[in-house]
Amino acid sequence: MVIQCPYVADRGPLLDELHRRVASGSLLRDVRTLLEDGAAERLAWLRANVSTAMEVQGHAVRDVCAMTGLSLGWVRGLLAETDSSIKNVLLIALSLGLTLTDLDCPPAEFGEWLAGRLRVAAD
Repeated sequence: MVIQCPYVADRGPLLDELHRRVASGSLLRDVRTLLEDGAAERLAWLRANVSTAMEVQGHAVRDVCAMTGLSLGWVRGLLAETDSSIKNVLLIALSLGLTLTDLDCPPAEFGEWLAGRLRVAAD
């Protein structure tokens, strides 16, 4: 199915390609790939930073488990690059143009910050 734009006679090669990709569904796949890549990179940062913090502070995996109530397997899995629910949180945050740091605040504070961000973007 080809949809013609009645307002523009010659859309140009870039718009033609964009239209083709939207119509074929490949643009959405590309966006998903970008989100996955971004989440994977940030998850690697998270793993590395948690591991470094544990090492510098002298905490073993068991210490973290005792403090958080998380299972030994879950913490080890996170550090050993096993996909976890944090990846899903990262994917959602990235898809909204946010980071975990952006989300790490009380709801009222986040609402004010987001409203300010949207006002700046609108200007």
